[in-house]
Amino acid sequence: SLGCLEFRRVLFRSNLDQRVASAFRMQFFEIDNVRASQPGHVVDAADLATLGWRDLNRFATRDDVLRARSRFEAALKVDPDSVVALQGVGSSYQIEIVNYLSSAPQSLVEPGKKALKRAMELRPDVPENLLPWGSLLALSGQPAEAMAMYNKALELSPNYAFAHLFVARMRIWQGRFAEAQQEIDKARGLSPSDARLLYAVYSLSATADFVQGRDDEAYRWAMRWAAEYPNSGQPYAMLAAIDALHGHDAEAAAHMAKHRELLPNDSIAYVMFLSPSTDPVFLAQRARLIEGLRKAGLPD
Repeated sequence: SLGCLEFRRVLFRSNLDQRVASAFRMQFFEIDNVRASQPGHVVDAADLATLGWRDLNRFATRDDVLRARSRFEAALKVDPDSVVALQGVGSSYQIEIVNYLSSAPQSLVEPGKKALKRAMELRPDVPENLLPWGSLLALSGQPAEAMAMYNKALELSPNYAFAHLFVARMRIWQGRFAEAQQEIDKARGLSPSDARLLYAVYSLSATADFVQGRDDEAYRWAMRWAAEYPNSGQPYAMLAAIDALHGHDAEAAAHMAKHRELLPNDSIAYVMFLSPSTDPVFLAQRARLIEGLRKAGLPD
């Protein structure tokens, strides 16, 4: 299992096409997973990290995130310098925040940063450490530092599709919408069949169209997003907001009810926290989104 984990790290840093690397990583992940799950097998630190990542990588619910974090923390008791487990702890906080799973998201930023900072100290050359670290920096009011992390990830691995999406999100917040679309297109071209990546593509595509005033296009993206990921609450918020802004009150209420059923912790304050910006164009469109969400029934 330790050998598989190290192979995945080496493979990620190589110049192989990202799709080939992803296929190999998933193969070794499944081998580790089967081994760790066998009856009678004595679970070690590497197994705990593997099982933790299994929990996080399946469109995690809050229970998945908390279970994953406990596995990573148990692994760190055995091996305090496990980069895989440190990255897992930090990522679990970042995922809980950005997926609207927490009732107090601001309180999770510093614990996430603490774990990821240690992972970065041990392995500053691992792109998978850089993205969640950058995300938490952005939420801490450090957009320039966050962008530096995303750019470094792309320097280390130019075909890292998720890094392009993190850049795209930052470009949206900066009001640089054409550049954001270029990054979204790059990411989708690099990994067109990755379900987790497509989820983010749909989210960012809907957002990019909405903030440019293209509500019909944003609505179509959100409908596709909801159809392909029916257990996610996030697309229903976009649908509810657009419905409310256009006077479709019954549809807005239905979509908001679905959203709040799936993501009961969401609020206007949460939406604002997860979209930090100083760009006046973006902020004007964020205000329009908030108007729609409030009309549809999202609480402050």
